[in-house]
Amino acid sequence: HDALPISNGYFHHNGNISNYDDRYQVQYDNLDYLQDLNQENSTIDSYLKTAAEQFQNNGADAFRLDALKSVTWGWEYSFANAIFNNKPSFLFGEWNPNNSSDALYADAYKFANRSGISELDFGLNQAIRDVFGSNNNMSEIDSTLSTEAANFTFPNNLVTFFDSQDENRLYGNITTDKNRLHEALAFLITCRGIPNIFYGDEQYLYNTTNGGNDPYNRVAMSSFSTSTTAYQLISKLAALRASNDALGYGTSQQRWINNDVYIFERQFYNDVVLVAINKNDTTGYSITGLNTALPAGTYSDYMSGLLSGGSLTV
Repeated sequence: HDALPISNGYFHHNGNISNYDDRYQVQYDNLDYLQDLNQENSTIDSYLKTAAEQFQNNGADAFRLDALKSVTWGWEYSFANAIFNNKPSFLFGEWNPNNSSDALYADAYKFANRSGISELDFGLNQAIRDVFGSNNNMSEIDSTLSTEAANFTFPNNLVTFFDSQDENRLYGNITTDKNRLHEALAFLITCRGIPNIFYGDEQYLYNTTNGGNDPYNRVAMSSFSTSTTAYQLISKLAALRASNDALGYGTSQQRWINNDVYIFERQFYNDVVLVAINKNDTTGYSITGLNTALPAGTYSDYMSGLLSGGSLTV
């Protein structure tokens, strides 16, 4: 680019990444033939931080960063500090993959724990898609939550999702059962973390061309309805997140589980939410030995029967 002559040290010139398990290459080489900015250069450093602060000064209150692990981590720490010194903010980014099967998984949670920058939760993304899309056992979600709780210092700051611009949609491509989408949405909005809902899921939007992959995972919406079950459940549960701090800030504890059923509880001081999900369309289960922090009493289904829930007596 004419404005950034390559002789000024504005870019790294180390060729393409050949080994994504090599943390030096990941940080200092080119990602998929893209030019790699040298953030240690004073001009680049100042430009990026000044730009971020200008966004903040015009009302932006959060930043989503792409390819977190492909930027020098020390500079990202300083970038976060510059933003926090200017105004309160929330930062999260894409560290993909960040699940326990990745060679750099320990780097992923070390970075999130120390940098002030949270991450998209790719481990839970895969578990939700496996369990609700491919009918894997609920134990996959439970074990993923347990592993991440042991590794991430601030799991409530992880940004949770099951659909995105980088993968085909759960509904329409992995499963054609709307109940599975409803259950995945209910879990997403009530589980620990900050839920990120991909546009169109509330309208059952999908396209199966090319397996539903890019760009058919993000086609235009031809209509919009606020009466779909998916829209109503998102609306109801978003209101619950706003009114009950257990969902935003609480602890998370599994209370009962089998292959089809997952019951978990969120608690923040005196705020308690108990969530029960059964992904079997034809079989109900008798739940016994269930402990809860809810005070004694009878509780109606918060969703008012939208997903065929029942009442509970403690």
